[in-house]
Amino acid sequence: LLRLAAPEAARALAACLPGRRSAATSQVQQDIDAYAAFNARRGRAYATLAVIAANLAVFVAAGLAGAGWASGDALRLFALGGNFGAVTASGEWYRLFSAMFLHSGFLHVGLNMAALWEAGSISERLFGRRRYLAIYLAAGLAGGIASINWHPDKVGIGASGAVFGIYGALAMALVANRHLLPPTIAVRLRNGALLFIAYSLVNGF
Repeated sequence: LLRLAAPEAARALAACLPGRRSAATSQVQQDIDAYAAFNARRGRAYATLAVIAANLAVFVAAGLAGAGWASGDALRLFALGGNFGAVTASGEWYRLFSAMFLHSGFLHVGLNMAALWEAGSISERLFGRRRYLAIYLAAGLAGGIASINWHPDKVGIGASGAVFGIYGALAMALVANRHLLPPTIAVRLRNGALLFIAYSLVNGF
């Protein structure tokens, strides 16, 4: 990472560096290596990539249809399948599903997809693709039902409910077996979950 004037300068710098790693640094490196080996054994998280691609494709299509890029147009998002209490509960239950793929701007879709990749890529490898997709779908539908009860007069959209479900499943798995993931990875996942929860609560209210 450094450009030094001569080999002598490089040797002088190297002589100033610690001769061994700290115990904490060694633990982090072991966790990273263990997680990399785990990912290699379980393969690529293709289902998570497919779900992210579907969300992004719908976001682009909705933007081109006039739903907006920086902030969403509620009427247009409703016309595209947004979740709205009275209409959904009157028989248009498909909106619980379609609303999961609609987002109101770059920030909304970006943070949701970043959180989905963080939690989803781990969940898919732990639970298997079918169970992972079942959790995602069930949580997303449950989130839609909660949305029309919490905000019956607003158009509900987004994958937040589904992502919450993925985080919840991971949390319960780690409660049942705290050695399921290396400690460094578990802490990173926890921090990501807290950030996502904070954003979702502020955005929701």
